[in-house]
Amino acid sequence: MHVPTLARGTVLVAMLPLALACDRTPTGLDRNDPSLTLQLNLNHQDGVLDSALSYAGAFVLDYRLPFAINYRAVEQLYMTRRGDDAMLDWYPAGDSRRNLLLSSTLQIEPNWRLRFTGHNGRLGLRDLRPGDTLDLAVTTGGRLVTATVVLPGLARLTRVPRADAMELQWRRVPGARYYEVTAPSTDAPFHVTSDSSYTLSASTLAASPAGAFLEVRVWDTAHAGRVFQTFGGVPMVNGIRTQVAASLADRVTLAP
Repeated sequence: MHVPTLARGTVLVAMLPLALACDRTPTGLDRNDPSLTLQLNLNHQDGVLDSALSYAGAFVLDYRLPFAINYRAVEQLYMTRRGDDAMLDWYPAGDSRRNLLLSSTLQIEPNWRLRFTGHNGRLGLRDLRPGDTLDLAVTTGGRLVTATVVLPGLARLTRVPRADAMELQWRRVPGARYYEVTAPSTDAPFHVTSDSSYTLSASTLAASPAGAFLEVRVWDTAHAGRVFQTFGGVPMVNGIRTQVAASLADRVTLAP
């Protein structure tokens, strides 16, 4: 079985409690497990929040492994910001009646999305700030699932020119579990590090296309984001496999 191809606006494969790259049921996941995966991703371009890159989605699913995923009906989804109890503007975006057969071209769209700009006094992605604590309550199939997520800080990239390279440095974010670096490279465009700098050689810079960028993403301290399962299993909340994670990313363009 191949890993599904997932575009922006669809769930990251490793955030799902599935090991779709291999022909087996992942450890700790039954063949009919219900699952809730929610991500809040705030993306900044040169330090400014970007509405096109930022994204939040909730995926409430049943896994009928090894062949299908079923969307679960969601009776309610509430998320509030702790401190002022402001409600976030989540809305239903998927069709709970759809069943999906797993394939190499599968794109899994979320059941629910969070608007970038909130309506009717509710908060959107643009209103969230580093350090915000968000409380989630989801009811699906009569089961109430609750979770809490804290938005991490922003790395804030700084270019440091070198004689034969370019170094990008960022401030350490208190409590950050790791930094996820995406860089222009033919061999390893994505890696995880605990460092606070990344160096691009002159040859890499010269070979980078116009508009190439380097991005550093900080994941919240309670979860490990894209590589969640590297650090342990998926917790069960009221019979639902539940993963809720938040990240803030800063992206800089390397060359015009």
